[in-house]
Amino acid sequence: MKTIMRKLTFLILIFFNSFYLFACDCIWSGDFLTKAIKKELIVKVKIIEHMQNDAYFNEKVVVEIIEIFKGVEDRKRIVVWGDDGALCRPYVDYFKKDKEYYLALNKTNNDYYQSNCGEYFLKIEEEKVINDYIYNLQLPSVSNMDIKTFEIKLKENIIERLEYERLLKEYQNKK
Repeated sequence: MKTIMRKLTFLILIFFNSFYLFACDCIWSGDFLTKAIKKELIVKVKIIEHMQNDAYFNEKVVVEIIEIFKGVEDRKRIVVWGDDGALCRPYVDYFKKDKEYYLALNKTNNDYYQSNCGEYFLKIEEEKVINDYIYNLQLPSVSNMDIKTFEIKLKENIIERLEYERLLKEYQNKK
């Protein structure tokens, strides 16, 4: 009987501890204006449709690019992957069809993916840029800013970042 109880206890411990192996664990990396500018592609988009892959829920969205702030993309529509249940990405159902968002994306093969460990997406509502997805109100975020002000600050920060990257590359080439 003791052997059965030990095995059962062992299995229960493995079962509950296995959740930690698959959980998303990341640290807030910062607000959109300071951290998102490090991503490959920054765009203003409109959500066209949600799509499933292998899961029973939506894992990706098709978006229409309205404006590109950083990066190069020739296609008018791209696919953006969200969470599949085990990644540190937002679930794409957060992004509502026919609504507009600012996204900071990384490329994967021919598609893009959305990060969740910082402010890498912002909703546009009533001529304002809004973050209603923030985990903790004490963390830095854009939160609520008019579109014109946001876009000016975003462009300024991108220019500063590109200049920094240029100078860093120049310095590294001199070594």
